[in-house]
Amino acid sequence: MGYLRPVRHDGRRPGGLNDYDQQYGAQSSFSVLTWNGTKYLVTWTENFGSPETSVKGRSFDASGAPVGSEQTLFSAADDGSIPWLAAPFVNGSNYFAVVNRGIPGIDPFNIEEYANANVYGKVISP
Repeated sequence: MGYLRPVRHDGRRPGGLNDYDQQYGAQSSFSVLTWNGTKYLVTWTENFGSPETSVKGRSFDASGAPVGSEQTLFSAADDGSIPWLAAPFVNGSNYFAVVNRGIPGIDPFNIEEYANANVYGKVISP
């Protein structure tokens, strides 16, 4: 289950929790939040362990309001490898997301069993 809650730089928390599992209708895991000085980028893995696994992202302004629409940043590859855990870093105003990708083993929720695991990256403009 994934939640987003706006928190201001002074520590105040305006508004309530935003349950993006309920909002987007999928099981979310490996959530990561990054700030580039003007916007937040939240990334999460949807449907982890299934052939439909994808890593999604959505930007939010400083008040926590969504900016633009949700994006699919990484999806399953033709060889059956699936992505998980996109960790975005900031390079100026752009984000650089690093993602793990591998072919699930017998237990698709045990990443220790994944074959051909690799790391990929991608520049994401805000």
